[in-house]
Amino acid sequence: MGKNKILALILGPYGIGLISQLNNFNLLLSNFASFGMNAGVVRYVSKYNTQNRAKEISILMTTVLRVIVIASAVLLLFGMFYAKKIAGFILGDVKLYGFLIIVLIGLPFFVLYNFYRSFFRGLLKINYYVTVGILSSVAGLLILFPLVYAFKLYGAIWHLTFYAVLSFIIAYYFYKKLSANHVNILATTERFDSEIFKEIAKFGLASLLAGSSTLVALLLVRTLIITNSGFHHQGIYQAVFAISAMSIQVIIEAIGTYSFPTISGLTLIPEVRKEINKTFRLALFLATASIFGLLIVKDFVVLLLFSSEFLPATQILGLQLFGDFFKVIGWSMGVALLPLKRLKAFVAIDVIWSVLFVSIAYKLIPIFGLKGAVLAYLFSYLFHAAANYLYLRKTIGFGLLTKNFRLLVSSAVLLAFVVFFFEPSLQGYFLAGLLFMMWVVFTVTREEFKTINHSLRMIKNKLFSK
Repeated sequence: MGKNKILALILGPYGIGLISQLNNFNLLLSNFASFGMNAGVVRYVSKYNTQNRAKEISILMTTVLRVIVIASAVLLLFGMFYAKKIAGFILGDVKLYGFLIIVLIGLPFFVLYNFYRSFFRGLLKINYYVTVGILSSVAGLLILFPLVYAFKLYGAIWHLTFYAVLSFIIAYYFYKKLSANHVNILATTERFDSEIFKEIAKFGLASLLAGSSTLVALLLVRTLIITNSGFHHQGIYQAVFAISAMSIQVIIEAIGTYSFPTISGLTLIPEVRKEINKTFRLALFLATASIFGLLIVKDFVVLLLFSSEFLPATQILGLQLFGDFFKVIGWSMGVALLPLKRLKAFVAIDVIWSVLFVSIAYKLIPIFGLKGAVLAYLFSYLFHAAANYLYLRKTIGFGLLTKNFRLLVSSAVLLAFVVFFFEPSLQGYFLAGLLFMMWVVFTVTREEFKTINHSLRMIKNKLFSK
């Protein structure tokens, strides 16, 4: 939030549009550099830790580390060598190639940062995972303002590299601290294990193809926007995307931090089905409430996080967040595909989503502008949700519990109202509030009400005791 506000006030939509495209490219390269193996690190560290196989964890970490260091170096050199051609394609101007080189310098550090955080997730050391993320964000924010204030756009781009370096240092410190208590993963004598590499590479390849297809799709859609309307409109789109990420992506990452390693440790299909339903219910509750709240005060949110220059984002924010609603549905079921080793399905669904997103955007952006991009996002995630459900139903007999189906339908109705019919007036707020209360009463069970009430009492007691 702080980063977006600073960039919006000093650089405006043009600056944010350019930086978001560079950041998207950096994420894509980092995914290639890691070979997508971070998901495999989470799964196998979780598995080995459950079985008290510390030696295998040590070998796994050494093996993966060597691979991603070499890959990062190769991609760094490749990116610098072809910087002009890449800049011409994704930025529309070969003269901007210097910006790419600055970002590439931080690539190896960013890759290692994500690698170490995967280790924390695999051990279910959520406190380390979260602490590293918070400290990295705070450190990045502290250096952002002076850089942007003094050097404007160049300062913002250099910030991406400095942020990667600082994040790596913080993650490595906690990695070293935690490893001393679990396994001797810092030993340089550990060998490269080809068998472990082959096993983890299967997950890596699936994650690489799925993750890269998503990032490539977003990069291409952003490039379409830049080509048709320029960096200013790309900045408006980034504002929409950032608000989406700050709500829905936070929910997905928070729940996924627990759910992915948990499902990885399950062996019985009934237990997996039960865990998917739990993940689905929690994710949908949080997503619906979050989207509802954002859309009710969307003008205020845009002004708070960005500036008045970004107010056109409110015209398309509803469709984007409605797409996020279906994204959460698909993700909450699809999160089980990797732990279940359904690698082909995992890749196929994400690749088809990417093709749909780009294809629909290619047709709609020239006609509807930015609205075409968010419509493409919505339609492609409708497919994503349906595909994950139908596949799991066919392969493991998954079905939504009655209470979850009721939650799905009522949530869709509530959000459809605020996206398509809500007007910011006294009558509109009253009706929206009434519908939200009806949604709560209709979907929250008696046991859940008791749990919420008990949690609120505990929080109240702790506050008063202090």
